[in-house]
Amino acid sequence: MSIDLVMPKLGLTMTEGLIQEWIAKPGAAFKAGSVLLVVETEKIANEVEAVADGVLDAVLIAAGETVACGAAIAKWTPAGPGQRIIATPYARKLARSLNVELASVTGSGPRGRIKGPDVQAARAKPPVASVTPSGAALQTEAHAAVPASVITSPTLVLAPSSATRRPATAFEKTTAERLTAAKQVPHFYLATEIEISALELLRGQLNRVGNRPKVSVTHLLLAALARSLNDLPQANQVWDRGEVVGFATVDIGVAVSTERGLLAPMLRDLSHARVYEIAERAQALVERARANKLRAEDFGGGATSVSNAGMHDVTHMTSIISPGHSSIFGVGSVREVFRPGAKGEPLLKRELGIVLSCDHRILDGVSGLSLLNRFKSYLENPLQILV
Repeated sequence: MSIDLVMPKLGLTMTEGLIQEWIAKPGAAFKAGSVLLVVETEKIANEVEAVADGVLDAVLIAAGETVACGAAIAKWTPAGPGQRIIATPYARKLARSLNVELASVTGSGPRGRIKGPDVQAARAKPPVASVTPSGAALQTEAHAAVPASVITSPTLVLAPSSATRRPATAFEKTTAERLTAAKQVPHFYLATEIEISALELLRGQLNRVGNRPKVSVTHLLLAALARSLNDLPQANQVWDRGEVVGFATVDIGVAVSTERGLLAPMLRDLSHARVYEIAERAQALVERARANKLRAEDFGGGATSVSNAGMHDVTHMTSIISPGHSSIFGVGSVREVFRPGAKGEPLLKRELGIVLSCDHRILDGVSGLSLLNRFKSYLENPLQILV
């Protein structure tokens, strides 16, 4: 009997997933635990494994399409009577009483183990709308009679020749939803300029040491921020559903521009990390992000992140706080400006524009300025970073 392979629910908030790649091919046999396909959700590529031996009969949804959780994406057959379906005793008993075929149930436990709620969900699952090869739901008879101009968004009227429309990708939808939710956080902003001549001198000295990772300004910013959060643990906290959560370690997000869009994976446990270690780990994280090899554990946690747009010629950047965090540092470009010296004489300075975005539920003006000024002190007196 041919069984539906459905889009799995890989997280509590997941409602749909993008099929990034089919590893198994139609007609090919596979073993339990082998990877069948790769699903992209929440900016992460997830490998979906087979729960039992079998044969992939047909692929219903091609790579590149977005599908709702629970929708059929392929057909497969059990390999034979010797196959083992992993399920709890209660799930087996419940399946018999409800007349549910265990082989058709997607397990939510470790390695696809079927539990009681999985059986109940399979029995209660509503019918899934049929899907066209392009991934769009087939129109009902009523919709088919409605002009396309009525179905499109009433807030945006476009002449057919002036623009195009396409469905948003799973990545774009996730980003839009998360940032829309994040902007509901009560933001306020603090800006300053940091004189970085001493920092650039230190960076040059560090990079002249042989057999060491190359240190960038971003790496020194991360080191300075880690030291600042060590000094001010009240800034290493977040708001979570009416509770203030403080972290025992310093984890900092790093904004990375990739072909798919902007990602903010986390560098973990920087409390006592040395500059060269931060440089090495940050470079490896950026390379994994751009190669689409980030893992689930690279996201989540931490209280703050750094977004450096200095390479794009911008004086200041006011950033949206990453979802779940309480602050973010937006970094602009280095500017050469004249400032008055002790006797009023013009002195040429090299300054970096910094904007700290704060969650007012965690940081007020005083604590936000304490964090910003501590960060500034480390960068203008950079030998402190090495201690």
